Amino acid sequence: MARLEIGYLLPTRDQAVLGEHEPGRLIHQARRAEALGFDSVWAGDSPVTRPRADPLLLLAAVAQATERVRIGTAVLLPAEAFADLVLPPLRQEEPR
Repeated sequence: MARLEIGYLLPTRDQAVLGEHEPGRLIHQARRAEALGFDSVWAGDSPVTRPRADPLLLLAAVAQATERVRIGTAVLLPAEAFADLVLPPLRQEEPR
């Protein structure tokens, strides 16, 4: 029989709504979720709830701070991810 896996969604929306923008609290929550036996930690994105922790940067920090828990994006907006990940290196290239 397959093992049931349980994940934890980091409350990035709640932090944005409450005006709390300290990513250290989210990383601490991810560590705590791992200690409690959760199998995965998730971070989401939203075009309307801003400012909000960047899900990829947050999950990179979670990956560094945890040992076993898997990470994933609950929602990732491709247009914003493209702008954040692909455009900066292109802007730094020397003109030809």
